[in-house]
Amino acid sequence: MKFKILLFIFLLFPLRGFTLHIIISKFPANTPANETIYISGNFNNWNLSTHAFTKTNNSYEIEININSNLECKFHRGNWAKVESNAQGNFIPNRIFNNINNDDTLLFEILGWEDLNSSNPGSSASENVIIVKDSFFIPELNKFRTIRAYLPPSYFKDSTKNYPVFYLFDGQNLFDIATAPFGEWKIDETLDNYLKSSNLEAIVIGIDHGNSDRIKEYTPFVNPNYTSGWGDSSSKFLCNNLIPFINSNYRTLAGREFTFIGGSSLGGLMSYYTWLKYPEYFSGVLIFSPAFWINPAIFSYATPNLFHKNSKLYLYAGTAESSNLVNEVNIVEKRLLDSFQLNANNLTKQIRNGGQHNEANWSTAFLPAYIFLMENSGLSLAKLESNFYKIFPNPSKTNWTLYWNHPNETLNQFQLFSSEGKLILDKSEINIPQGEILILDSLNTQISSGNYYLIINNKYSISLIKQ
Repeated sequence: MKFKILLFIFLLFPLRGFTLHIIISKFPANTPANETIYISGNFNNWNLSTHAFTKTNNSYEIEININSNLECKFHRGNWAKVESNAQGNFIPNRIFNNINNDDTLLFEILGWEDLNSSNPGSSASENVIIVKDSFFIPELNKFRTIRAYLPPSYFKDSTKNYPVFYLFDGQNLFDIATAPFGEWKIDETLDNYLKSSNLEAIVIGIDHGNSDRIKEYTPFVNPNYTSGWGDSSSKFLCNNLIPFINSNYRTLAGREFTFIGGSSLGGLMSYYTWLKYPEYFSGVLIFSPAFWINPAIFSYATPNLFHKNSKLYLYAGTAESSNLVNEVNIVEKRLLDSFQLNANNLTKQIRNGGQHNEANWSTAFLPAYIFLMENSGLSLAKLESNFYKIFPNPSKTNWTLYWNHPNETLNQFQLFSSEGKLILDKSEINIPQGEILILDSLNTQISSGNYYLIINNKYSISLIKQ
Protein backbone atom coordinates (compact mmCIF):
# COMPACT_ATOMS: atom_id res chain seq x y z
CA MET A 1 0.00 0.00 0.00
CA LYS A 2 1.31 3.42 -0.93
CA PHE A 3 1.39 6.07 1.83
CA LYS A 4 1.59 9.82 1.50
CA ILE A 5 2.64 11.60 4.67
CA LEU A 6 1.00 15.02 4.59
CA LEU A 7 1.89 17.13 7.62
CA PHE A 8 0.39 20.60 7.07
CA ILE A 9 1.13 20.39 3.35
CA PHE A 10 -1.71 21.81 1.31
CA LEU A 11 -1.86 20.56 -2.28
CA LEU A 12 -4.32 21.68 -4.92
CA PHE A 13 -5.14 19.22 -7.71
CA PRO A 14 -8.31 17.72 -9.20
CA LEU A 15 -9.78 14.78 -7.26
CA ARG A 16 -11.71 11.70 -8.38
CA GLY A 17 -14.50 9.97 -6.51
CA PHE A 18 -13.58 7.02 -4.26
CA THR A 19 -13.27 5.87 -0.65
CA LEU A 20 -10.22 7.30 1.09
CA HIS A 21 -8.45 5.73 4.08
CA ILE A 22 -7.09 8.23 6.64
CA ILE A 23 -4.82 7.45 9.60
CA ILE A 24 -3.75 9.82 12.37
CA SER A 25 -0.43 8.24 13.31
CA LYS A 26 0.71 10.84 15.84
CA PHE A 27 -1.28 13.06 18.16
CA PRO A 28 -0.60 15.20 21.25
CA ALA A 29 0.05 13.39 24.51
CA ASN A 30 -2.60 15.52 26.21
CA THR A 31 -5.36 14.29 23.88
CA PRO A 32 -8.16 13.22 26.29
CA ALA A 33 -8.56 9.45 26.16
CA ASN A 34 -12.31 9.66 26.65
CA GLU A 35 -12.93 12.06 23.73
CA THR A 36 -13.52 11.16 20.10
CA ILE A 37 -11.57 12.69 17.23
CA TYR A 38 -13.62 13.75 14.20
CA ILE A 39 -12.87 14.94 10.70
CA SER A 40 -15.05 17.64 9.11
CA GLY A 41 -14.71 19.04 5.62
CA ASN A 42 -16.26 19.80 2.28
CA PHE A 43 -17.07 16.09 1.85
CA ASN A 44 -19.64 16.26 4.71
CA ASN A 45 -20.53 19.97 4.57
CA TRP A 46 -18.38 20.55 7.65
CA ASN A 47 -20.73 18.55 9.85
CA LEU A 48 -19.23 18.16 13.32
CA SER A 49 -20.55 14.74 14.27
CA THR A 50 -20.91 12.47 11.23
CA HIS A 51 -17.33 11.22 10.78
CA ALA A 52 -15.64 9.90 13.92
CA PHE A 53 -12.28 8.12 13.93
CA THR A 54 -11.90 4.63 15.34
CA LYS A 55 -9.11 4.46 17.90
CA THR A 56 -6.62 1.61 17.74
CA ASN A 57 -3.66 1.08 20.06
CA ASN A 58 -1.45 3.82 18.64
CA SER A 59 -3.51 5.60 16.00
CA TYR A 60 -6.91 6.78 14.80
CA GLU A 61 -8.41 5.53 11.52
CA ILE A 62 -11.38 6.33 9.29
CA GLU A 63 -12.61 5.86 5.72
CA ILE A 64 -14.44 8.71 3.99
CA ASN A 65 -16.09 9.05 0.59
CA ILE A 66 -14.39 11.65 -1.57
CA ASN A 67 -15.92 13.08 -4.74
CA SER A 68 -14.31 16.53 -4.95
CA ASN A 69 -11.24 18.43 -3.81
CA LEU A 70 -10.61 17.57 -0.17
CA GLU A 71 -10.62 20.37 2.40
CA CYS A 72 -10.75 19.27 6.03
CA LYS A 73 -9.84 19.77 9.65
CA PHE A 74 -9.62 17.55 12.76
CA HIS A 75 -11.35 18.33 16.05
CA ARG A 76 -12.80 16.74 19.19
CA GLY A 77 -16.51 17.29 18.61
CA ASN A 78 -16.77 21.08 18.29
CA TRP A 79 -14.82 24.00 16.90
CA ALA A 80 -13.64 25.07 20.34
CA LYS A 81 -11.57 21.85 20.38
CA VAL A 82 -9.93 22.10 16.99
CA GLU A 83 -6.43 21.03 15.97
CA SER A 84 -3.60 23.59 16.11
CA ASN A 85 0.10 23.89 15.43
CA ALA A 86 2.62 22.81 18.08
CA GLN A 87 2.29 26.19 19.82
CA GLY A 88 -1.48 25.89 20.13
CA ASN A 89 -2.16 28.53 17.47
CA PHE A 90 -4.57 28.55 14.54
CA ILE A 91 -3.71 26.60 11.39
CA PRO A 92 -5.48 26.83 8.01
CA ASN A 93 -7.66 24.08 6.62
CA ARG A 94 -5.88 21.09 5.13
CA ILE A 95 -6.41 21.32 1.37
CA PHE A 96 -5.05 18.81 -1.15
CA ASN A 97 -5.86 16.21 -3.74
CA ASN A 98 -4.27 14.34 -6.64
CA ILE A 99 -4.82 11.26 -4.52
CA ASN A 100 -5.06 7.82 -6.08
CA ASN A 101 -7.66 5.32 -4.92
CA ASP A 102 -4.97 3.08 -3.51
CA ASP A 103 -3.63 5.83 -1.27
CA THR A 104 -3.81 6.07 2.49
CA LEU A 105 -3.25 9.52 3.98
CA LEU A 106 -1.10 9.53 7.09
CA PHE A 107 -1.49 12.59 9.35
CA GLU A 108 0.02 14.02 12.50
CA ILE A 109 -1.90 16.35 14.83
CA LEU A 110 0.60 18.68 16.49
CA GLY A 111 -1.64 20.30 19.10
CA TRP A 112 -5.10 21.35 20.24
CA GLU A 113 -6.08 25.01 20.49
CA ASP A 114 -7.92 24.53 23.80
CA LEU A 115 -5.28 22.37 25.53
CA ASN A 116 -2.00 24.13 24.78
CA SER A 117 -0.80 26.50 27.48
CA SER A 118 0.81 28.76 24.86
CA ASN A 119 -2.51 29.28 23.07
CA PRO A 120 -2.93 33.06 22.74
CA GLY A 121 -6.62 32.88 23.64
CA SER A 122 -8.97 35.60 22.50
CA SER A 123 -7.79 38.05 19.84
CA ALA A 124 -10.88 40.27 20.08
CA SER A 125 -10.19 43.95 20.68
CA GLU A 126 -11.56 45.77 23.72
CA ASN A 127 -14.32 47.18 21.50
CA VAL A 128 -15.89 43.73 20.99
CA ILE A 129 -18.59 42.70 23.43
CA ILE A 130 -21.03 39.83 23.86
CA VAL A 131 -24.53 41.27 23.48
CA LYS A 132 -26.04 38.01 24.74
CA ASP A 133 -24.51 34.55 24.89
CA SER A 134 -27.96 32.92 24.68
CA PHE A 135 -30.24 35.09 22.57
CA PHE A 136 -33.51 33.27 22.01
CA ILE A 137 -34.69 32.81 18.41
CA PRO A 138 -38.43 32.10 18.69
CA GLU A 139 -38.75 31.26 14.99
CA LEU A 140 -36.26 28.38 15.45
CA ASN A 141 -36.73 27.66 19.15
CA LYS A 142 -32.95 27.97 19.46
CA PHE A 143 -30.46 30.10 21.38
CA ARG A 144 -27.51 31.82 19.67
CA THR A 145 -24.69 34.10 20.77
CA ILE A 146 -24.85 37.70 19.49
CA ARG A 147 -21.61 39.70 19.36
CA ALA A 148 -20.96 43.38 18.68
CA TYR A 149 -18.13 45.65 17.65
CA LEU A 150 -18.66 49.15 19.06
CA PRO A 151 -16.58 51.95 17.50
CA PRO A 152 -13.97 53.55 19.79
CA SER A 153 -15.96 56.80 20.00
CA TYR A 154 -18.97 54.86 21.33
CA PHE A 155 -17.31 54.82 24.74
CA LYS A 156 -16.25 58.49 24.58
CA ASP A 157 -19.26 60.32 23.14
CA SER A 158 -22.56 59.32 24.74
CA THR A 159 -24.53 61.59 22.39
CA LYS A 160 -23.53 59.92 19.12
CA ASN A 161 -25.62 57.31 17.28
CA TYR A 162 -24.32 54.86 14.67
CA PRO A 163 -25.28 52.89 11.57
CA VAL A 164 -25.36 49.11 12.03
CA PHE A 165 -24.02 46.17 10.02
CA TYR A 166 -25.63 42.77 10.70
CA LEU A 167 -23.28 39.96 9.66
CA PHE A 168 -23.81 36.20 9.67
CA ASP A 169 -21.27 33.66 11.05
CA GLY A 170 -20.53 35.80 14.09
CA GLN A 171 -17.94 33.34 15.43
CA ASN A 172 -15.61 34.20 12.56
CA LEU A 173 -15.72 37.99 12.61
CA PHE A 174 -13.70 39.19 15.62
CA ASP A 175 -11.95 36.43 17.55
CA ILE A 176 -9.52 33.69 16.56
CA ALA A 177 -10.53 31.77 19.70
CA THR A 178 -14.01 31.16 18.26
CA ALA A 179 -13.06 30.96 14.57
CA PRO A 180 -11.87 27.48 13.56
CA PHE A 181 -10.99 28.57 10.01
CA GLY A 182 -9.51 31.98 10.83
CA GLU A 183 -11.22 35.30 11.52
CA TRP A 184 -12.21 38.33 9.45
CA LYS A 185 -10.33 40.65 11.88
CA ILE A 186 -13.08 43.24 11.59
CA ASP A 187 -12.22 44.72 14.98
CA GLU A 188 -8.53 45.20 14.19
CA THR A 189 -9.37 46.51 10.71
CA LEU A 190 -11.86 49.10 11.95
CA ASP A 191 -9.79 50.06 15.00
CA ASN A 192 -6.98 50.97 12.61
CA TYR A 193 -9.15 52.57 9.94
CA LEU A 194 -11.11 54.71 12.38
CA LYS A 195 -7.93 56.35 13.65
CA SER A 196 -8.13 58.50 10.50
CA SER A 197 -11.81 58.36 9.53
CA ASN A 198 -15.18 59.05 11.12
CA LEU A 199 -16.98 56.52 8.92
CA GLU A 200 -18.11 54.62 12.02
CA ALA A 201 -20.64 51.83 12.43
CA ILE A 202 -21.64 49.19 14.94
CA VAL A 203 -21.06 45.65 13.63
CA ILE A 204 -23.35 42.92 14.98
CA GLY A 205 -22.26 39.29 14.57
CA ILE A 206 -24.91 36.56 14.65
CA ASP A 207 -23.44 33.17 15.56
CA HIS A 208 -24.49 30.18 13.50
CA GLY A 209 -25.64 26.89 15.01
CA ASN A 210 -22.56 24.78 14.11
CA SER A 211 -24.13 21.49 12.95
CA ASP A 212 -27.36 23.40 12.18
CA ARG A 213 -25.59 25.99 10.03
CA ILE A 214 -26.76 24.62 6.67
CA LYS A 215 -30.34 24.43 7.94
CA GLU A 216 -30.27 27.97 9.32
CA TYR A 217 -28.57 29.48 6.29
CA THR A 218 -30.62 27.96 3.45
CA PRO A 219 -33.89 29.79 2.70
CA PHE A 220 -35.12 27.03 0.36
CA VAL A 221 -35.12 23.25 0.79
CA ASN A 222 -32.41 21.32 -1.03
CA PRO A 223 -33.32 17.59 -1.17
CA ASN A 224 -29.65 16.65 -0.80
CA TYR A 225 -29.28 18.41 2.56
CA THR A 226 -31.25 19.00 5.72
CA SER A 227 -32.11 22.56 4.85
CA GLY A 228 -34.68 25.32 4.56
CA TRP A 229 -34.63 27.15 7.92
CA GLY A 230 -33.24 30.33 6.39
CA ASP A 231 -36.57 32.11 6.11
CA SER A 232 -37.02 31.77 9.88
CA SER A 233 -33.49 33.10 10.44
CA SER A 234 -34.33 36.15 8.31
CA LYS A 235 -37.57 36.78 10.21
CA PHE A 236 -35.68 36.61 13.50
CA LEU A 237 -33.15 39.15 12.28
CA CYS A 238 -35.79 41.65 11.13
CA ASN A 239 -38.50 41.08 13.74
CA ASN A 240 -36.45 40.41 16.87
CA LEU A 241 -32.77 41.26 16.66
CA ILE A 242 -32.91 44.64 14.91
CA PRO A 243 -35.53 46.03 17.33
CA PHE A 244 -33.50 44.72 20.29
CA ILE A 245 -30.27 46.33 19.08
CA ASN A 246 -32.03 49.62 18.32
CA SER A 247 -33.57 49.62 21.82
CA ASN A 248 -30.38 48.80 23.71
CA TYR A 249 -27.62 50.53 21.76
CA ARG A 250 -27.19 54.00 20.30
CA THR A 251 -28.07 53.26 16.70
CA LEU A 252 -29.36 55.26 13.77
CA ALA A 253 -32.53 53.23 13.52
CA GLY A 254 -33.59 53.45 9.91
CA ARG A 255 -33.22 51.64 6.62
CA GLU A 256 -30.68 54.16 5.37
CA PHE A 257 -28.43 53.27 8.28
CA THR A 258 -28.83 49.48 8.31
CA PHE A 259 -26.71 46.97 6.35
CA ILE A 260 -26.49 43.20 6.09
CA GLY A 261 -23.71 40.87 4.99
CA GLY A 262 -22.00 37.51 5.08
CA SER A 263 -19.87 34.99 3.24
CA SER A 264 -20.58 31.60 1.65
CA LEU A 265 -23.91 30.44 3.10
CA GLY A 266 -23.95 33.75 4.98
CA GLY A 267 -23.65 35.51 1.61
CA LEU A 268 -26.63 33.54 0.32
CA MET A 269 -28.60 34.51 3.44
CA SER A 270 -27.65 38.17 3.13
CA TYR A 271 -28.88 38.32 -0.45
CA TYR A 272 -32.09 36.43 0.36
CA THR A 273 -32.87 38.56 3.41
CA TRP A 274 -32.43 41.76 1.40
CA LEU A 275 -34.56 40.37 -1.43
CA LYS A 276 -37.39 39.57 0.98
CA TYR A 277 -37.04 42.52 3.36
CA PRO A 278 -35.53 45.39 1.33
CA GLU A 279 -37.38 47.92 3.48
CA TYR A 280 -34.96 47.06 6.34
CA PHE A 281 -31.59 47.31 4.56
CA SER A 282 -30.07 49.90 2.26
CA GLY A 283 -26.84 47.99 1.63
CA VAL A 284 -25.72 44.37 1.24
CA LEU A 285 -22.26 42.78 1.50
CA ILE A 286 -22.22 39.47 -0.39
CA PHE A 287 -18.94 37.51 -0.25
CA SER A 288 -18.46 34.18 -2.08
CA PRO A 289 -22.19 33.37 -1.92
CA ALA A 290 -23.26 29.70 -1.85
CA PHE A 291 -25.94 30.23 -4.50
CA TRP A 292 -25.41 26.67 -5.74
CA ILE A 293 -27.24 25.11 -2.79
CA ASN A 294 -30.42 27.17 -3.44
CA PRO A 295 -30.57 28.00 -7.18
CA ALA A 296 -34.13 29.28 -6.71
CA ILE A 297 -32.45 32.44 -5.43
CA PHE A 298 -31.71 33.51 -9.03
CA SER A 299 -35.39 34.18 -9.71
CA TYR A 300 -36.67 34.92 -6.21
CA ALA A 301 -38.51 38.19 -5.37
CA THR A 302 -40.30 40.82 -7.41
CA PRO A 303 -38.21 44.01 -7.72
CA ASN A 304 -39.52 47.12 -5.99
CA LEU A 305 -38.38 50.66 -5.22
CA PHE A 306 -36.59 49.60 -2.04
CA HIS A 307 -34.49 47.17 -4.08
CA LYS A 308 -33.76 49.85 -6.65
CA ASN A 309 -32.59 52.29 -3.99
CA SER A 310 -29.95 50.00 -2.44
CA LYS A 311 -26.21 49.46 -2.66
CA LEU A 312 -24.66 46.00 -3.13
CA TYR A 313 -21.07 44.78 -2.95
CA LEU A 314 -20.40 41.42 -4.64
CA TYR A 315 -17.14 39.53 -4.10
CA ALA A 316 -15.84 36.24 -5.50
CA GLY A 317 -12.45 34.57 -5.96
CA THR A 318 -11.35 32.73 -9.07
CA ALA A 319 -9.93 29.85 -6.99
CA GLU A 320 -13.29 29.02 -5.41
CA SER A 321 -15.94 26.75 -6.96
CA SER A 322 -15.88 26.58 -10.75
CA ASN A 323 -19.33 28.21 -11.12
CA LEU A 324 -19.07 30.93 -8.48
CA VAL A 325 -17.88 33.79 -10.69
CA ASN A 326 -20.51 32.96 -13.29
CA GLU A 327 -23.23 32.87 -10.61
CA VAL A 328 -22.13 36.25 -9.29
CA ASN A 329 -22.22 37.61 -12.85
CA ILE A 330 -25.78 36.29 -13.24
CA VAL A 331 -26.86 38.10 -10.08
CA GLU A 332 -25.10 41.27 -11.18
CA LYS A 333 -26.95 41.23 -14.50
CA ARG A 334 -30.28 40.67 -12.76
CA LEU A 335 -29.66 43.56 -10.40
CA LEU A 336 -28.82 45.93 -13.23
CA ASP A 337 -31.55 44.76 -15.62
CA SER A 338 -34.55 43.55 -13.62
CA PHE A 339 -33.97 45.60 -10.46
CA GLN A 340 -32.77 48.65 -12.42
CA LEU A 341 -30.03 49.23 -9.88
CA ASN A 342 -27.86 52.24 -10.66
CA ALA A 343 -24.45 50.95 -11.77
CA ASN A 344 -22.80 53.35 -9.30
CA ASN A 345 -24.59 51.52 -6.47
CA LEU A 346 -23.17 48.14 -7.41
CA THR A 347 -19.58 47.00 -7.00
CA LYS A 348 -18.32 43.60 -8.09
CA GLN A 349 -14.85 42.45 -7.09
CA ILE A 350 -13.46 39.29 -8.70
CA ARG A 351 -10.17 38.48 -7.00
CA ASN A 352 -7.73 36.57 -9.15
CA GLY A 353 -6.63 33.52 -7.16
CA GLY A 354 -8.98 34.36 -4.28
CA GLN A 355 -9.91 31.30 -2.22
CA HIS A 356 -13.01 30.43 -0.19
CA ASN A 357 -11.76 31.34 3.27
CA GLU A 358 -11.75 33.94 6.01
CA ALA A 359 -8.28 35.21 5.08
CA ASN A 360 -9.63 36.45 1.73
CA TRP A 361 -12.88 37.79 3.19
CA SER A 362 -10.88 39.64 5.84
CA THR A 363 -9.02 41.70 3.25
CA ALA A 364 -12.20 42.25 1.22
CA PHE A 365 -14.19 43.64 4.16
CA LEU A 366 -12.97 47.23 4.41
CA PRO A 367 -13.54 48.17 0.74
CA ALA A 368 -17.07 46.80 1.00
CA TYR A 369 -17.65 48.61 4.31
CA ILE A 370 -16.53 51.94 2.84
CA PHE A 371 -18.47 51.47 -0.40
CA LEU A 372 -21.74 50.71 1.40
CA MET A 373 -21.34 53.56 3.91
CA GLU A 374 -19.95 56.34 1.76
CA ASN A 375 -22.18 59.04 0.28
CA SER A 376 -25.26 57.57 1.91
CA GLY A 377 -26.19 60.33 4.38
CA LEU A 378 -24.38 58.63 7.25
CA SER A 379 -21.35 59.92 9.14
CA LEU A 380 -19.91 61.04 5.80
CA ALA A 381 -22.09 63.57 4.04
CA LYS A 382 -22.90 63.46 0.36
CA LEU A 383 -20.85 65.94 -1.63
CA GLU A 384 -22.84 67.52 -4.46
CA SER A 385 -21.24 66.71 -7.81
CA ASN A 386 -21.17 70.38 -8.89
CA PHE A 387 -19.08 71.28 -5.81
CA TYR A 388 -16.00 69.39 -7.01
CA LYS A 389 -14.42 67.55 -9.91
CA ILE A 390 -11.73 64.89 -9.94
CA PHE A 391 -9.79 64.68 -13.19
CA PRO A 392 -8.89 62.25 -14.57
CA ASN A 393 -10.71 59.43 -12.80
CA PRO A 394 -9.67 56.69 -13.51
CA SER A 395 -6.11 57.99 -13.63
CA LYS A 396 -2.80 56.48 -14.69
CA THR A 397 -0.77 59.11 -12.79
CA ASN A 398 -2.08 61.68 -10.30
CA TRP A 399 -5.55 63.08 -9.71
CA THR A 400 -6.41 66.75 -9.83
CA LEU A 401 -9.14 67.99 -7.53
CA TYR A 402 -11.13 71.09 -8.54
CA TRP A 403 -12.80 72.46 -5.39
CA ASN A 404 -15.91 74.56 -5.99
CA HIS A 405 -17.97 74.37 -2.80
CA PRO A 406 -19.87 77.67 -2.37
CA ASN A 407 -19.89 77.64 1.44
CA GLU A 408 -16.99 75.54 2.60
CA THR A 409 -13.21 75.76 2.48
CA LEU A 410 -11.25 72.61 1.83
CA ASN A 411 -9.15 72.24 4.97
CA GLN A 412 -7.92 68.65 4.94
CA PHE A 413 -8.06 65.35 3.13
CA GLN A 414 -6.81 61.78 3.50
CA LEU A 415 -6.30 59.22 0.75
CA PHE A 416 -6.90 55.56 1.69
CA SER A 417 -6.28 52.38 -0.25
CA SER A 418 -9.12 49.88 -0.56
CA GLU A 419 -7.51 47.93 2.31
CA GLY A 420 -7.75 50.99 4.57
CA LYS A 421 -4.05 51.94 4.42
CA LEU A 422 -3.47 55.68 4.76
CA ILE A 423 -1.58 56.79 1.63
CA LEU A 424 -1.64 60.56 1.99
CA ASP A 425 -2.69 62.96 4.75
CA LYS A 426 -2.96 66.72 4.15
CA SER A 427 -4.22 69.23 6.71
CA GLU A 428 -4.44 73.03 7.09
CA ILE A 429 -4.73 73.44 3.33
CA ASN A 430 -7.36 76.22 3.29
CA ILE A 431 -8.50 76.03 -0.31
CA PRO A 432 -11.51 78.35 -0.81
CA GLN A 433 -14.09 78.28 -3.58
CA GLY A 434 -12.74 78.36 -7.10
CA GLU A 435 -9.19 77.38 -6.26
CA ILE A 436 -7.53 74.25 -7.63
CA LEU A 437 -5.68 71.68 -5.59
CA ILE A 438 -3.25 69.40 -7.43
CA LEU A 439 -2.62 66.07 -5.70
CA ASP A 440 1.03 66.33 -6.61
CA SER A 441 2.19 64.58 -3.48
CA LEU A 442 1.50 61.28 -5.21
CA ASN A 443 4.78 61.39 -7.05
CA THR A 444 5.66 57.93 -5.82
CA GLN A 445 4.16 54.97 -7.61
CA ILE A 446 1.01 53.50 -6.13
CA SER A 447 -0.49 50.27 -7.39
CA SER A 448 -3.61 49.98 -9.50
CA GLY A 449 -6.87 49.63 -7.63
CA ASN A 450 -9.62 51.48 -5.76
CA TYR A 451 -8.90 54.40 -3.42
CA TYR A 452 -11.01 56.66 -1.22
CA LEU A 453 -10.50 60.38 -0.70
CA ILE A 454 -11.92 61.65 2.61
CA ILE A 455 -12.37 65.45 2.52
CA ASN A 456 -12.75 67.60 5.66
CA ASN A 457 -13.31 64.38 7.58
CA LYS A 458 -16.89 64.13 6.30
CA TYR A 459 -17.01 63.73 2.51
CA SER A 460 -15.89 60.59 0.65
CA ILE A 461 -14.99 60.30 -3.04
CA SER A 462 -14.09 57.06 -4.82
CA LEU A 463 -10.97 57.07 -6.99
CA ILE A 464 -9.55 54.51 -9.40
CA LYS A 465 -5.85 54.11 -10.23
CA GLN A 466 -5.26 52.32 -13.53
